[in-house]
Amino acid sequence: MRKEIIVAVCLCISVSLANAHDDTPLSGFKQIKLLIEDLSKDAQGCGVTEGVLQEAFRHAVSSAKLDLVSASLVAPTFDVSINTTRAPDNVCASSIIIDVHTLRASVEVALWTRSKIAISNSSKHGQQIKTIIEGVAKDFIAEWNLANK
Repeated sequence: MRKEIIVAVCLCISVSLANAHDDTPLSGFKQIKLLIEDLSKDAQGCGVTEGVLQEAFRHAVSSAKLDLVSASLVAPTFDVSINTTRAPDNVCASSIIIDVHTLRASVEVALWTRSKIAISNSSKHGQQIKTIIEGVAKDFIAEWNLANK
């Protein structure tokens, strides 16, 4: 009888401990890499450049307790993929996919993802994309902060 009580108590404690640690996909890392996929041929004519995207992400990360690293085998990647098209009337449209992923046991694992669409005049498109990237990066950081309290 005593053994059954001890086993029952141990099971209750282990279940409580398992539930006490709520592991989210964004918890446990303190560094991140930025990857900007190759931009489409119309991107530059619409003001979308790698420099604009880097600046937007760096600005968002600057106030976070998350370190931006250029090379790391363990840091997750903030992957920005933008496909931009420019119409003859100088209207630009961009499809934006942001995927935060990491490698676990040599398998790419998605941790967080967002997608957006932007349409504007070519003279304003770069700024619009910069604002979107910065906003999405801030959303990611807010979620990361909650996961790492």
